[in-house]
Amino acid sequence: MYKRQEEEWAKRNRADIAWSWDSSRFALVRSDQREVDFLFVIHNTGEDRQELESYKYDMPGEEDVTQQTLQVFDFGTMEMTTIDDEPWQDQSMSLVTRERFEYPDDTAPEVERWFTEDRDELWFVRESRDRHRIDLMKADLTTGQVTAVVEERLNTYQERRDPEMLSDGTFVWWSERDGWAHLYRYDQDGNLVAPLTRGPWHVDGVERVDPATDRIFFLGMGREEGLDPYYGQLYRVDPDGSGLSRVSRGDYDNRVDIPEGAGYVIDAYSRVNTVPTTVVRSPSGEVLMELETADLSALEAAGWRMPEPFRIEAADGYTDIYGVMYKPFDFDSTKVYPLVQYVYPGPQTESVSKFFTTSSY
Repeated sequence: MYKRQEEEWAKRNRADIAWSWDSSRFALVRSDQREVDFLFVIHNTGEDRQELESYKYDMPGEEDVTQQTLQVFDFGTMEMTTIDDEPWQDQSMSLVTRERFEYPDDTAPEVERWFTEDRDELWFVRESRDRHRIDLMKADLTTGQVTAVVEERLNTYQERRDPEMLSDGTFVWWSERDGWAHLYRYDQDGNLVAPLTRGPWHVDGVERVDPATDRIFFLGMGREEGLDPYYGQLYRVDPDGSGLSRVSRGDYDNRVDIPEGAGYVIDAYSRVNTVPTTVVRSPSGEVLMELETADLSALEAAGWRMPEPFRIEAADGYTDIYGVMYKPFDFDSTKVYPLVQYVYPGPQTESVSKFFTTSSY
């Protein structure tokens, strides 16, 4: 194995741990891949010779796949304990953690903290191999009892997001249970407090919770009539499900950054055929400051042309398909060109760029 491949292998085997808030315990998900076969990738470009990279990878239909267990180390007893959640066959597991806010001059190491501040309570998610079952779980480290707080069941592949804690101990949970991705508020016993969003549109994920008001800021798609349904729009909603309003503006895709206190929003907005612009908005959407508009003059001087968004009707005569067309810089409408179509057939990835990018796709 070449040095570059050894480095890649080492990256894939780092231990991701999360600490209790008093740092008396840490938890990790242990992945056993000893019986998993290798996947081989050949690097053809950028080298004098082809290079072979290999790593363990679970393939559909295989019997020998990664086996995961959740373990907790206690510094008081200096013992490692394995959590018994009566596991599903070939399930995958992940810890639920809280974000530690970082600042540009912050030199402290990155630390993942447990979801609650109770050192005896560990939250995690387990998923069946076919992703038809997802459970949000909590383990009592004193008694060893494991409880399913929220259970998701669908007869199709489903995505998930980590929950977001509110000030009163309730939390925001993202779910696709009604066929659309939406937000729900639960208490820690698994009782539904309130649905926060609903309707034939998609919530992509929570961006920030205002610590003072518990107002939730999130990205959504497909709610605004007349806009490309893949354009991310920033919204906010109160913790009881009222006051849903759009924060971003215009017919653009948005990338946002909201600081810890949620006092303002840094909004970078663009389309593939517009100049990207970044502004500072108030929590209600008003522009407080214009930060920057990109300068594309060098690209234009080189003959670069913006790609063209388009919408066509699918073969079913009903579904709209949204795409982007990249034409040669010297495009001649009187000529015939071959059509090169880029497709990524993953179940969870939208690979058509909607935001301005210098990437090749």
